[in-house]
Amino acid sequence: AMADRRIAALVLCLLPGTRSFAPVRCGRLWVAPAKCAELPPHGVVEVRLEVDDFTFLATAETTPRLHTTTRSMLEWLEQRAPIGRGTCLDYGCGSGILGIAALRLGVAAEAILTDIHEGAVDCAGANAARNGLADRCAAVTNLPAIVPPVPNADLCVANMLAGPLCSVALDIAGRVRDGADIGLTGFRRSELASVIYAYGPYFELDIEGAVEREGWLRLSGIRRAALVSIDSLSDSAVM
Repeated sequence: AMADRRIAALVLCLLPGTRSFAPVRCGRLWVAPAKCAELPPHGVVEVRLEVDDFTFLATAETTPRLHTTTRSMLEWLEQRAPIGRGTCLDYGCGSGILGIAALRLGVAAEAILTDIHEGAVDCAGANAARNGLADRCAAVTNLPAIVPPVPNADLCVANMLAGPLCSVALDIAGRVRDGADIGLTGFRRSELASVIYAYGPYFELDIEGAVEREGWLRLSGIRRAALVSIDSLSDSAVM
């Protein structure tokens, strides 16, 4: 599935204009390409992004736009209260758009941007700096942990295809605090049961509140006070 994502990203980059996207507004948030000449509407929070070959950010259309799952997760973040504290974990960060948006919206004070692709991590780090957030973002290449990580995130966002999303459920659960909020997307309704099976033991999922956009689902939940065992983490690292 991860290979499929890389192939999709490469195809998008080979198509004319798909390394950019049309500016999009999500409530008080406005996201645009770094080199877009268009100015943001008055009073909105602005995020500027550069896209690279590892980033599945835009759709392959005549006028490319942010992918439906990205826009759905931005809507979820925009609806959250701007508490201005805590750490956001952007797992499978790609361009870093979600973690950066969380900081710009004030729903977190710091962000961890992580992806298994070094190219994506480099892109995310550069985008954080482009938005004046380099000192509040840690962009790191992340591999499944084989020892219990120290939970330090108060909020987690993950936008990945169903296979990779389910495969990292244990690692995500081990990295967020009890009571932390999570937003998941990148899967279809036919894959919902698999996502619930993977995340249900560790998160109280709002299944009835799942949001569907153009066939893609978004699911949110709250971290349960459930321990992640060493054996579980070790197994997930070698799967």
